[in-house]
Amino acid sequence: MKEPKLNHRSHKQNSIESYLLEMANNSSSASHGDENHNRVPNWETPTRVEVNRKSQEFFLWYGTSHKVYATPSDKFHKMVKVSEMSREEVLEAIEKYQKNIKDDGPNTIVDQSASNTRIAGEKGAKRRILEDSDKVCRPTQKTRKRLRRALELLHSFCKEKVYRTLRSFFYMDVSLFKDQSKTNKAINQVCVELRCTRSSLNVFATDRGTVIGPLSFKLEGRPVNCNIEAGDDITCKLGQIIPPFMNLVTEMEVGDDVCFILFVEKYSVFLELTLENFHNKYHCIIITGTGQADVVTRQLTKKLMDDFKLPAFCLVDCDPSGIEISAVVKHGSVNMAYDSKNLASPLMYWLGIWPSDLETLNIPSEELLKTDLKKIAALIKEEFVNDDMTLKSELGRMVELQKKASLENLSALGTHCLYRNYLPYKLYKTMNQIMQGNTGA
Repeated sequence: MKEPKLNHRSHKQNSIESYLLEMANNSSSASHGDENHNRVPNWETPTRVEVNRKSQEFFLWYGTSHKVYATPSDKFHKMVKVSEMSREEVLEAIEKYQKNIKDDGPNTIVDQSASNTRIAGEKGAKRRILEDSDKVCRPTQKTRKRLRRALELLHSFCKEKVYRTLRSFFYMDVSLFKDQSKTNKAINQVCVELRCTRSSLNVFATDRGTVIGPLSFKLEGRPVNCNIEAGDDITCKLGQIIPPFMNLVTEMEVGDDVCFILFVEKYSVFLELTLENFHNKYHCIIITGTGQADVVTRQLTKKLMDDFKLPAFCLVDCDPSGIEISAVVKHGSVNMAYDSKNLASPLMYWLGIWPSDLETLNIPSEELLKTDLKKIAALIKEEFVNDDMTLKSELGRMVELQKKASLENLSALGTHCLYRNYLPYKLYKTMNQIMQGNTGA
C-alpha cells in the first residue's frame, strides 16, 4: 500500500525543532569528543539482523499463543460497563438523567472511590474495573452542583456539535469547579452515571501522545502518515500527534513488516529513537505518552494490540513512578476504572529498565528517596504486583539495592547506548524469556 502523505504540521512540532537540531549537533560533536563518554558497554549485544529475526519469530509466537481471555464481566456481573454513544444518544441520556434528579440532586451516585475498584480477569490479562454499580454514596452539596453544571455544559457541547478540552471546561465555571481535578472527577461521574465513554461527551485532554512508525489512517477523511523516514530534514522526525478522538479515525493500517509496539515513557527518549530511525530499522511502532499517558494514547495502544495482534513492550524509568506509569497503561487507572475495557492493555510486557539491570549491566544510578520508598510500599500492596512474580521480585530488588535510574542514565555508558546496545539487548533477551515462559512482566 502506498502510504498517504502527512499534509499538516503540528504546533508542537514547530516548537521543538530547535531542540532536535541541538540534539543532533550534540550527538555529532560527542562522537568526535571524549572517548570515555562513548565507551561501548561490555554486553553481548545482538546485531540488528538478529533482533529483527527474533522479533519476527516472537510476533508469530505471540499471534498463536494467546487465547481469547474471558472478560472480567463474566464473573463480576455488577461491574460498571460503558460504551461509545452517538450524539443523539448522549443528548437523550443527559435529558433523561436530568429529569430523574431533583433540583438539588442527585441524592446518590455510583461510588468511584478506590475501594470500589479492583484488578480482575484471567492471569496475564487483568485490568482494573469499577466493581459494583450498585454501590452508591451520598455526594456533598458542592459535588451535586458540579455534577449538574457538568451535565448542562456537556449537553450544550453535544447539541452545538462543538469539542472542548478538559482545561477549557474548567474555565467555564472556575468558581464552582475550583481546580482541574474536581472538573475531571465531575466529567468521569457523568460517564459512569450515563454509562458512556468520555469521548462520547466531546471533551478531551489538552496534552496528547505521539506516534511514529509504519502506521497510516484517515482522520475525518484526511490521510495521515505516521512513518516519517529519516533523512536530511531533521524536522520530519517528530512523529504524529495522536488524534483527540479515536472514533474519528478510520482505515487504519500498519506495515506488513511491523512486529511490535514500543511504548516509551518520555518524549525525550522518543525523540532520541526517532532521530536514529529506530522504528524503521527495527520494524516497530513507537508511542509515547509524555509521562503519564492520556486517554487517547492508551486507546491507540490498545487498538493496535487488539486489531493487529501486535505485542507491546513498555520502556520506563527504573523508579516507582515509571512502574506506576506502566501499570496505568497495562491495567488502567483508578480514576477511569469504569472504561478500562477500552483503555487498558493487560498483555503489554515491561521491557525495562529493571532494577536487576542496574547490577547486571552496571547502569549508573541514584539513591532512592523516602518518597520513593513510600510509593514502593504502596505498589507492593497492589493486586497487579502480587499477581506478577517478576514485577514483585524486581520491586524487592529495588528496595534491596536502594537504587533507581532514569533512561537518560544510559547515556553515561555511551552516547548511543540506548538504541545501539540496551534496546537490542533487552528486546532479544526479553522475547526469548517470554517464549520460554520465564517472565510474567
